[in-house]
Amino acid sequence: MRKMNSRQAAMAALLAFASAKAPAVPVLLTDTGHYYEHISGVFNWADAQSDAQARTFNGVHGYLATVTSSVENAFLGILANDGWLGGSDQAIEGTWVWADGPEAGTVFWQGGVGGSSPTYASWGGGEPNNLGDEDYLHYSGGTWNDLSINNQSFGYFVEFDPPSGNAPAPLTLSLLVLGMLGLRLSSRRSR
Repeated sequence: MRKMNSRQAAMAALLAFASAKAPAVPVLLTDTGHYYEHISGVFNWADAQSDAQARTFNGVHGYLATVTSSVENAFLGILANDGWLGGSDQAIEGTWVWADGPEAGTVFWQGGVGGSSPTYASWGGGEPNNLGDEDYLHYSGGTWNDLSINNQSFGYFVEFDPPSGNAPAPLTLSLLVLGMLGLRLSSRRSR
């Protein structure tokens, strides 16, 4: 068996640490200053909304994610491929509003398939089509679809506003700093 030098040992330890199954934590999107997390499981929209509102991070309650830019929409795709978002046209058919968070009540889409957005929307082709009384917003691979409240999704996206005061550094930043320190130490030892 071949013996590892100190740099190889440090890299192996770092890779083992990084690949260990850590509990999911919300991730900061610097463009918005908000934290996001994908919650896996089988939920209808109402259950996802209740569950999101019951979650806290840094002392702040969550809500189903509201998406107001292409950057934010693409970021969610990094977290997961599908899940419920916080939009609905349940109150007035064809008037899509954000249900929770700081954008609660904000209209983001008017009309059906040929409608328009006063802000931002990422509907998939032929959506929203209200097929079978679909009033709730679902994210799938970067585009949106309207679904019935009874549909089940394999998760949802929860968003947390920035906390007031100082927030702990996101876990990803901490891991990056640890990794950089480990590489620096191993390169010093090999000299």
